[in-house]
Amino acid sequence: MHTRNYHTTDVLNIVPAGTAESLERISAGLSAILSLLEKESERSASTHEIHCLLAMVKSQLDLAASELCPADGLTGSGKTKSPHCRAGFSL
Repeated sequence: MHTRNYHTTDVLNIVPAGTAESLERISAGLSAILSLLEKESERSASTHEIHCLLAMVKSQLDLAASELCPADGLTGSGKTKSPHCRAGFSL
């Protein structure tokens, strides 16, 4: 089986137009959901756990987006780790 190693510029050339904007909108939506969950998590342990898990997903999305589209500077809000998340859920 032959595999090809891709250089960063090769990958950037195959990223469809509008990808960075789409990822930025998704990240912004996740940030809004995380804000709501953070407020609700004060009253519910299960909501707190959902918040922590979604924060990890958002962090991974932002990381992948910044690697995929580094020139666009997509890093999200940077506020994906709640200081209240348990160590097992921290980013």
